[in-house]
Amino acid sequence: MRKHGKILVALLLMLCSVTMLFAQGTTEEAEKTYTIVFNEPFTRPHTLAEAANMFKEIVEERSAGAIKVDVHYGGVLGTSREALEAVQIGTQTMVDAATAPIVAFDPAFGVLNLPYLFSSRQQWYGVLDGKLGQDLLKRLETKGFVGLAYLENGVRHVTNNTRPVYKWEDLKGIKIRLMQNQVFISTFESFGSLTTTTPWGELYAALQQKVVDAQENPVSNIENAKLYEVQKYLSLTGHTYDPNILFINKKFFDSLPANLQQIVRDASKEVAEWQRKAATDAEGKILANLGNYMEINEVSPAEIARFRDACKSVYDSQSATIGKDIVNAWVEAVK
Repeated sequence: MRKHGKILVALLLMLCSVTMLFAQGTTEEAEKTYTIVFNEPFTRPHTLAEAANMFKEIVEERSAGAIKVDVHYGGVLGTSREALEAVQIGTQTMVDAATAPIVAFDPAFGVLNLPYLFSSRQQWYGVLDGKLGQDLLKRLETKGFVGLAYLENGVRHVTNNTRPVYKWEDLKGIKIRLMQNQVFISTFESFGSLTTTTPWGELYAALQQKVVDAQENPVSNIENAKLYEVQKYLSLTGHTYDPNILFINKKFFDSLPANLQQIVRDASKEVAEWQRKAATDAEGKILANLGNYMEINEVSPAEIARFRDACKSVYDSQSATIGKDIVNAWVEAVK
């Protein structure tokens, strides 16, 4: 009996030790905190910067402090390309990235920049949120990214100091700054423009010093960067819709417990829905404000059709890089 009693005591002690170790591990896991270093290219009150702040508030509140989101506004941690590289290797955690530099990681993303691909925001959102858009995001998981959501940078228009642009021929000979993306470059070369890829942070000075004549961007970016101070004409060419994409480092995301991963995904979706509406609602007010400083002209539907015809060759020339099957699938999706 004495021998059996000793064995029972030993078993109970072992069980207590295992229980204590398990409890300690559970407590440590519950107390572990994570920090997201978020590179946001714009400053508040740009809707993309406000979206970054909203993401921070939602994630920190719902995770009860388990995730801290450290947002750096105005691209102070680097350009979109530099930020993407930093997120890829894990020195930064998250970025609100423009589509153009993403092409360097996977040329298929060039499909998002094809000129006059979409005819309405509703069409744009439907494709991005559907299978094609989500499959495109998944392509970068092998490169170290998790794509969380498509936000809206906006509809891109041309500004310049030479003349109003009513037809594509008005762009002939104008030196225009573009993002470093072959789809954009090929598009404006088809209009007869002279192209350059001046970095965004140097654009204001380049326009001010007349190193370049023109640039193209959504109206929110034109206002946010105060380009109206150094540009005379704003022509509503609407040559492409431009999403921004929330990316997070895959290794970091995979290290999060499942419940925290879900919080990050849900917050991204909510922020995207809010920001798209905010960007759309703000557009009219921004145009009215820009009208105080610039001459704004619309481009007629007939001339937009001529713009579209003039750059048709871009679809063929860029299919070899983007992927012919991908271009065809997106063209079919918007018909």
